[in-house]
Amino acid sequence: MKLIFTLCIILLCSVSCKKETENFYNSDLKKKSISSIKNFLSGKWQIQYAYIWNYATIERREYYSAKNMITFFPVDSILWKSEVSNNIITQTKIYYTQGRNGYNENSTILTFPVTALGYNYSWIPDRTKNDTLIILDNGNLGSSYYLTKIE
Repeated sequence: MKLIFTLCIILLCSVSCKKETENFYNSDLKKKSISSIKNFLSGKWQIQYAYIWNYATIERREYYSAKNMITFFPVDSILWKSEVSNNIITQTKIYYTQGRNGYNENSTILTFPVTALGYNYSWIPDRTKNDTLIILDNGNLGSSYYLTKIE
């Protein structure tokens, strides 16, 4: 009887003490911590398409860019590469901050320089929908990127 009781206690403790993995499936990423965002983003992503707001023509256009790959490294750096032309769009350090974004919401903000374009990008990891990561442009309000993880 003591043996059964001891085994039940050990089993109960091992089940209740098990660390749960964080769920990112259909998730609001604005509510996640910086460390959770870094862990989730780490790896290679493919940009499926993007909606870009054009202030000159006052329109939002959809661009398909399935040949653009973005790799987020755990050492706070990013590699954004065009697979079509084999050009590196940027390979640089990425800065993660927590604060108010351009939509006046608290979120994690990713900032990194894009030397080829001559300015900094500022992105908001907004949410996931099924297997798709949706990133909003913090500087060009209305623009968004849709990515899927491939590695």
